[in-house]
Amino acid sequence: MNKVHVQAGGYNAEPQADWNILTMAQPLMSMKPDGKDDPQKPPKASEWTREYTGKNGNKGRVFTSLYGASQDLLNPGYRRLILNGIYWTVGLENEIKADSKIDFVGPYNPTKFENRGEVKGVKPVMYADLNGPIPADPKAVVQKVQSVTAKNQNIRKGARYVRVEIADDNRILTLNEVEVISGGKNIAPKGKATQSSTGAGGVASRAIDGNKDTDYNKGGQTHTDGFGSINPWWELDLGR
Repeated sequence: MNKVHVQAGGYNAEPQADWNILTMAQPLMSMKPDGKDDPQKPPKASEWTREYTGKNGNKGRVFTSLYGASQDLLNPGYRRLILNGIYWTVGLENEIKADSKIDFVGPYNPTKFENRGEVKGVKPVMYADLNGPIPADPKAVVQKVQSVTAKNQNIRKGARYVRVEIADDNRILTLNEVEVISGGKNIAPKGKATQSSTGAGGVASRAIDGNKDTDYNKGGQTHTDGFGSINPWWELDLGR
C-alpha cells in the first residue's frame, strides 16, 4: 500500500493511549497529489485501529479513517487501506495480501463532493445489481421500468400498486385518505400500505383507515420524515 492521496476529511485528531496509529496525514497546499506540504499544518493521525472489551466481556475491534469522500476511493492506495482495515476489523487479517484485487465491481464515477452535490432520485433498489454503475442513473432506471411496463400491458388484467410520490428534495408527504374504487366499492382498506419514512406518528396505514378528519391531531393522516427527505413516497399493495 503506497501513494495514498485523499481530498477531504478530518484533521486535528488527538491520539489516545489505546490507538494503534497506521498513517499520518500531511495537508497540502493544493488538491493535487504533488502539492507542496502546508507548513502551518504538521502531519497528524488519519487512520488507526483500536481493540476494546465491552461490558459483557466480548472483545471488539475498531478501524477508523478520517477520510473517505466519494472521490477518495478512486485512489488505489486509499482503497486498499480501507479494505485491509475492514478485513482486520472482522478478524480476516490472514486475507490481507499485497496483490489482492481491489478493482471496482462495476463502473464507479463519483460526483464531486460538495454541498448539495448529490445525485437526485437515487434509491437503494437501483443498486440491486452489483455490476451496476455508481452513482445509479435515475433516468435510465425509469426508462427501463417504463419499457417493462409497456411490454406487460397486454398480459396485465389489473393494477396492483398505487403510489404517491413527491419528486423533489427536502419534502414531507402527508395524506389524509386514499380510496381505490373497484366494482363500486373502495378496496383500499384490503391492501397493505407502506411509505418511505414515518414522522410524527403518521404511519402509512392511516391513509386507508377510513378516517377523513382534516385535523391531524385526530390521527387520520400519514406523515413522512419530519426533517424532509428526497422523493418521499407512499405506496399501497392491493395484492394479486
